[in-house]
Amino acid sequence: MAERPEPRRVRSGGREFWSTGWHVIAWIEEWLVFTNGRWLGRPFRLMPWQQRLLHELFEVDQNTGRRTYRSALIGMPRKAGKTELAAALACYLAWADGEPAAEVYCAAASERQADRVFEAVRRMCELGPLREHVVLPGPRVTQPRIALRDDPYSFIQRLSSRGSTAHGLNAHAVILDELHAWGRGEAEELWAALATASAAREQPLQLAITTAGWDMESRCGQLYRLGREIEAGARPHNGLFFRWWQAPPHLDYRSPEAWRLASPSYGVIVDEGFYSSQLHIPESQFRRLYLNQWTAAQDAWVRTEEWDACEVPGCALQPGLPTYVGWDASTERDATAVVAGQWQEVHGERRFVVVPRVWERPLAPDGSPLPGWRVPQDEVIAHVEQLAEGHDVRGIAFDPAFLAWVTAELEARGLPMVKWPQTTSRMAPATQAAYELITSGLLAHPGDHALTSHVMASAAKQLPMGGIRIVKGHEASRIDAAVAMVMAIGLMRDLERSRASSDDEISIYIPTDEAVG
Repeated sequence: MAERPEPRRVRSGGREFWSTGWHVIAWIEEWLVFTNGRWLGRPFRLMPWQQRLLHELFEVDQNTGRRTYRSALIGMPRKAGKTELAAALACYLAWADGEPAAEVYCAAASERQADRVFEAVRRMCELGPLREHVVLPGPRVTQPRIALRDDPYSFIQRLSSRGSTAHGLNAHAVILDELHAWGRGEAEELWAALATASAAREQPLQLAITTAGWDMESRCGQLYRLGREIEAGARPHNGLFFRWWQAPPHLDYRSPEAWRLASPSYGVIVDEGFYSSQLHIPESQFRRLYLNQWTAAQDAWVRTEEWDACEVPGCALQPGLPTYVGWDASTERDATAVVAGQWQEVHGERRFVVVPRVWERPLAPDGSPLPGWRVPQDEVIAHVEQLAEGHDVRGIAFDPAFLAWVTAELEARGLPMVKWPQTTSRMAPATQAAYELITSGLLAHPGDHALTSHVMASAAKQLPMGGIRIVKGHEASRIDAAVAMVMAIGLMRDLERSRASSDDEISIYIPTDEAVG
C-alpha cells in the first residue's frame, strides 16, 4: 500500500486550491498504459483537460486534510475516453491512494457494461508495468477481482448488476459506468447498496462517468439536475463534484462547432470525419450520444433549436389583453403547472406569449426527490385567482378528473372555469396547434427552466387516424408544464376558432377534432 500523498497548491479554473491531483497524474503516467486503438500498450498520457479534471476532482479541504468530494458525476459524449479514464482511476484508488485494504468496485446497469471498465483495468495490468505486481483472476470467476501480490486486501472487483449481491461491502471507491442506463428494480437496489458501502471509509469516492440519458427522473437525471444547481451557485455541493461537457443546445447538431464544443477529446480521439460518418442516426440519438445532450425520447415533440428560437427573455403577461389559462393539476405529491398565454406584439410581430408557474417536488442533497413534500394547493389556487384578477382571462382549462374538488368554489367566485378532459379528441388538435406555433416561430416564452425541461421531456405520439398527441418521453418524465401550455393553446383555439381560421396573422393549421378520430 502506498502512503497517502501530500496535497500541493494548484491553480485551475481561475482559483487556487490544495489538491493531490498531481500525484494521481504522476502515478497514472508512470504505471498505466492505453488498452485499445492505435495507442494499445503505449504509456498512458493524460490530455490537458484530463489533468485539469483530476486536479479539481482530488481537491483537498485545507481544514480537514481530506478530499473535498465524496461523490462525482462526470458527463461526456461517446469516444471521449471515458472508459480508459475510469479504469485508470480505479487502479489509482485501489493501489496508490494510501487507503488500507482499499476495495474498489466496478459497477454498471448490466454485466456487459461493467465488464468494459474491468476489462480495461485487466489490460492495463497485463500490458504495462503493473503485470509483475498483480494477481489476475481466472476466466470463469463470476465476480472477478484483481489484487496486488503484496497486498491482497487492496483489489478491484467487477460487481454483478444484481443489487442483492452488493450489500455488506466496505468500498473505498466505486466506479459507476454509464449511470444514465441505471433503471429501477435491481439497478436501484445496487445503487442503494453501493451508496452505503463506504460509511466506514475516511475519504471514499463514488465516481459516475456517463453520457447523457433520456430520463430526467432516473438517478442520473436527478444528479444531473442537482449538479446544474450546484454549478449555478443555487445550492452548496455537499461533497458532490460535477463536470459536464456538452454542445450548446442552440447549435445545429450537424455543425463541426457543436462537435468540437461537445467533446474535450475532439481532434485527438475523434475528428470531423468520425462525426460526419455518424450523421445517419436519428437526431435525438446523435445529440445524446455525441453531443451529450439530454433527450427525453427517440421522437421528441419539438427540436431543441425550435424551442430555443421562441425564447424572448423577459416576456410577460400584459394587463387588458385576452388571456387563456391551462391548469394541469395532479395528485398532492406530483408536479402541478399553470400556464397563461395571450397574443401580443413582440418585436414587431404578433406572437402567442406563454408564461408558466410550476410546482414540483424539490430534490434532497443526494439528488433524490425530497420525501414528505406536497403540492401547496392554496398557493396554486391563489396564483390562479391573481391571474383572473389582474388580466382579462377568457377561460381556465382544467381536467375535472383532478380538480372537481375546487372548481365549484372557484366558479362561485366568478372565475371562468372550462372543463377540459385530457382526451385524445381535445389534446391531439391542441398538440398540433401548439407544435405549429412553436415551429413557425409564432410562440414566445421567457426561457423558464421548468417549462423548457418539460417541453424537452415530451414526445409526440402518432395517432392511428393521423395527428399527434403530446405524451411523456419516458414513464417517469415530467411534462406537466408542457401539457398546461397545450391546454392553454387548445382553449384559445376553441374560443377563437373562427378568428384563427380567418386572420392572416394567425395562419397556422389547426385541425378539427373530427380529423383526429
